[in-house]
Amino acid sequence: MRLAVLVAITLSSACASGPTSRPEPVASPRACEKMADHLIEVMLDGIEQKPGGDAPSRGKQETADALTRMFIQICVDTKWSVEAQTCFGGVAKLEDTNGCAEYLTVPQRDAAGKAIEDMFGKRQPGGDAGAPEGDGVR
Repeated sequence: MRLAVLVAITLSSACASGPTSRPEPVASPRACEKMADHLIEVMLDGIEQKPGGDAPSRGKQETADALTRMFIQICVDTKWSVEAQTCFGGVAKLEDTNGCAEYLTVPQRDAAGKAIEDMFGKRQPGGDAGAPEGDGVR
């Protein structure tokens, strides 16, 4: 569950910036894979380094794999720019993603937000994202 909440919070804060136009050129699907792998690795490292954090369990790893696939799909489908992929692919910690939102267009940010909602459910005000029971992340 902690991973789901981190993803929802991180992307919603990174996606809150105003509209931008997408810089060109658009990177390749392989570059999307590299960026997504790195971003999820940073998220998992952030969980492990928190007090009470633990190494990814099988359920957490399955969630991380699903998130990686989701980020790759969003990146490819909405044609993230080289600059966006470079920014997200170069973050050292989750908080660094806030500066990457400027490289995404409004439709790209909306698509990412919708994909996260589809995966984890909408965040409730003052609560956690509504991940279904038995999803392996609780």
